[in-house]
Amino acid sequence: MAGPLEKVRVLDMTWALAGPFCSMLLSDLGAEVIKVENPEGGDTSRKNFPFVKEVSSYFLSVNRGKKSVTVNLQHPRGEEILSAITRTRSTSEWVADMEKIDIARGPVNTVPQVAGDPHTLAREMITRVKHTQAGMLRVVNSPIKLSRTPVKLERASPVLGEHTEEVFMNLLGLSKEDLAKLREEKAI
Repeated sequence: MAGPLEKVRVLDMTWALAGPFCSMLLSDLGAEVIKVENPEGGDTSRKNFPFVKEVSSYFLSVNRGKKSVTVNLQHPRGEEILSAITRTRSTSEWVADMEKIDIARGPVNTVPQVAGDPHTLAREMITRVKHTQAGMLRVVNSPIKLSRTPVKLERASPVLGEHTEEVFMNLLGLSKEDLAKLREEKAI
């Protein structure tokens, strides 16, 4: 049975969760979704546990109904292939075409475009935070803006086990000696 998007072709260059899930929904609605993957292993979620007969159930859960092609975008011929598929149209041309037929639309911006967007800047959505290993980083700020109790990003993402001592000493009352023994036993 044909769906409402039966004459639509989608080039899916997404990976992980949000993008593949959205393009899967377009496939559910009848669009021909062509998933472009790296020939050296494809979408990284193909390696995510758990597996069903050596196939990632995570990958299966967000990629049904699609066609998969492999293209090495680091190779000049790979770039040529992709250009031939997309027919090298600008974002504004795509948006204008969709506007003509009353399709909800909006450009997919690059990271620098998003970071420099007036709305992003006005909402102070990019901030700096110091990471233990990586140093000062520009990161996405919290979208929650409260007038009386503003959200403050005071810590970056932790390195693995960074707060083991602090948390176990404060919450469990363990000593440095206790922690050393647990490390030696490979319990922590």
